[in-house]
Amino acid sequence: DIVPRLMDHMLKIDYPRSKLQIIILIEEADEATQAAIKSSSHFAHFETIICPEGLPKTKPRALAIGQFYARGEFIVVFDAEDLPEPQQLRRAATVFMNSSPVLGCVQAALAIYNHQDSWLARMFSLEYAVLFDVTLPGMARFHLPIPLGGTSNHLRRSALNAVQGWDPWNVTEDADLGLRLSRFGYQTQCLSSTTFEEAPHELIVWFQQRTRWFKGWMQTSIIHMGRTTRLGLRQTFRERLIIYLIATTS
Repeated sequence: DIVPRLMDHMLKIDYPRSKLQIIILIEEADEATQAAIKSSSHFAHFETIICPEGLPKTKPRALAIGQFYARGEFIVVFDAEDLPEPQQLRRAATVFMNSSPVLGCVQAALAIYNHQDSWLARMFSLEYAVLFDVTLPGMARFHLPIPLGGTSNHLRRSALNAVQGWDPWNVTEDADLGLRLSRFGYQTQCLSSTTFEEAPHELIVWFQQRTRWFKGWMQTSIIHMGRTTRLGLRQTFRERLIIYLIATTS
């Protein structure tokens, strides 16, 4: 059901077509989505990559497959339901062009567009506003390790390769990737551009999402807590501070 809107919005992105490669990643068993893509009149503007059956069945596994097929110097991740502002890629490219190679990632802000659907969606909207408008920009200002949002991550390909891409087993691959970028000496900046997302407005959907987030944050905390002994004192303190915040949240 979401395919027509996804394609329509991706085609509204203001970026030179000759420099833009749009890959849609779908699971092999998702025949309904495959059929919807093939039947679209916009089919020729996209590259559809079928992720073969296998374990783990996670988003980061699909992203690792997409990374193999991506040809550009920069890679950006969008979820299927995302509505990024049309100028976002140009703004991110400008930031990269005016920065040193140590800038590994530019994180756009996320906001909720269906905040009027329910009380839960309104709370979700407030949470995103605090995180992406206040907390993450503050962390970026002091060059702290940033647990990335799960979408609108604009990544320098060389940095992504240097940290060996996404961990397919981590269900909050964004938080893990953000810490690894910092560990390898890369910085993350926040971008003055917004991607709009749909918040869950049913308690069971919210609960399942949060359960996955908490599991991933605990994964990330345990993994990185055990890998700080060979780092310098400053980097160790910065990582432990961020990991502590993640762990106490979970």
